[in-house]
Formats: sequence, C-alpha cells, structure tokens
Amino acid sequence: REISVISRVDQDNLLTKAQAQLLEKARKDLLQKPQNGEKLLEQTLTGAVTQKKFDKEVAQEGTEVNLDLTMRFNVLGYKEEGLFTDPIPQGYEINKNDFRVEILDLQKNKDGIYKLKANLKVSFLPKINSLEIKKNLAGKSLQEAGRYLRSLGNISGYRIIFQKPYQMH
Repeated sequence: REISVISRVDQDNLLTKAQAQLLEKARKDLLQKPQNGEKLLEQTLTGAVTQKKFDKEVAQEGTEVNLDLTMRFNVLGYKEEGLFTDPIPQGYEINKNDFRVEILDLQKNKDGIYKLKANLKVSFLPKINSLEIKKNLAGKSLQEAGRYLRSLGNISGYRIIFQKPYQMH
C-alpha cells in the first residue's frame, strides 16, 4: 500500500506562504493606520516568528498539514516635526500646513541602526495671540487699529473686514 506523509518541504512551504501572507496583512494594517501622527517607513517593516506549531510532524501520515503561526512586526516611524532639530526663531512657530519631507536615502548599518537622509521644507509663522489682539482692537478707529497692528512686529500686512452682526428675527 502507498501512504502519504508530511515532509520537511511541506512544512517549509507552508511556513513561507503563511509568513508572506502575514507580512502583507501587517503592511496593509500598519501603513494604512499610522499611530500618533507618525509617518511610517515601509522599507523598514520586518517580521519575526514568535510561535509556530504544525498539527503534523515530519514523516507523520497525512495529505495536508496546518500551521498555527504568530509573528511580531516592527516598522520605523517618525513625526515630521521631530525631523527639524534647528532652533525655531523666537516669536515664531512651524507652519504645519507648509511642512514637507522628501526621503532621499535610508540605510541600515551593521549594528541595526538606520540612517535617514531627507530634504525638509519648513516655513514659520509668527506666534500671534489672537485673543489679546481682538481685545486690543475693540473700539479702535481704523487708523488706531492700523498703528496697533503695525506695532506688533512680525506682521507684514493685515486686512480688516467689516461684518454686520447677526440679528435674530
């Protein structure tokens, strides 16, 4: 009689296929839902098997083998603002709407440390206390308002818009 047995090749093929499927699932799940506002570097995604258990051993009779596999995945991420390490000029803040990162190169050295080379586009906006400005503008004429706004410094221009107060009927 002829019997089928599980081979090491069967187990290895199943393990390779399962690892590839879990890696692809991790890639989709992690990269589509970054945590804490981080940008993730897809090329740093790595996985390691933490637990594997075949339901049949090598040379055991059977035509199919099942695998219970657990993996841990790691991926490096960064916060864009964290890449800018130069001192921010006093009285200014980073304009988050005009902050761009272009990754030029990413290399891993033999110690497992990654080195990132990137171009940053950063612009700054003056820090403005709008509540204080509103309070100081209340009741001022156009000329007084203009003098006050020019005296603040860090402001290159302004525009005053008049609106009728909303009235309920």
